Order: sequence, then structure tokens, then C-alpha cells
Amino acid sequence: LLPIFYKRKSGYVDEPLFIFVIRKNSVSNSYGEYKKIIERNEEFVRLISATLLRIGVDDYNSLINTVEHKYYLDNFWTALNKSDKKNTRIYFNKLKKLGVVNVSMETEYRNLIHPIRKRIARVFGR
Repeated sequence: LLPIFYKRKSGYVDEPLFIFVIRKNSVSNSYGEYKKIIERNEEFVRLISATLLRIGVDDYNSLINTVEHKYYLDNFWTALNKSDKKNTRIYFNKLKKLGVVNVSMETEYRNLIHPIRKRIARVFGR
């Protein structure tokens, strides 16, 4: 649908015009295991990037930064919640390169990578 919405006028219609079919094994509906979530998000970035290139958008860099921000952020928090240091580090660095790392993310990242800081912070109430 992305090429259609980019090339044509779009608007809001207040009535259902079509029905979605949700398939159990669809790539967009696979909320399975941790690794599958990471892989699915990476695939979304690749598919959207290829689609944007194919339709020849004028503001490709801005759009792909927005897409990467969304999916890399999801992967960062997913990896962090699974205490996966390797993937947390990878997505933290990707987000840092995009310039979207905030204090909360930095703190959580540091606490995972250097767990002693978490204990010290708890002791001193920081």
C-alpha cells in the first residue's frame, strides 16, 4: 500500500471499504519468540527501504531514518528486556547514530552492560 499512498491522493473515509485477513503465520502477525521479533523488525526495515527506493521518494533519508528509529527502538527495548547484551549494544549504537538516544535509554543500557552501577544506584537512591 505504501507506493499507492505515496503516489496518489489519500484521505479519510468513514466506512469500511475492505476487510483484512489475519493469517496465523503472516510475517506482520508473528509476535512469537524473541529472536523472531528482532528478525521481523529487521525484515520490515529492509522491505520498507527497498519499497521507498523503488518508488523513488524525494525525502528517502528522512523517511528511512523514521523507519529505522521505530524498529530499532523496538529491538532495543526487546533485547534489553531479555537481558541480551549483544543485541542491546547493537541497537543502542544504531539509535545513537540516528541521534535519538535519551537519558532513560542511556541509563537502562548502562545498567545492563555494567550491572554494578544498578546496585550502587539502588543503594544511594539514584
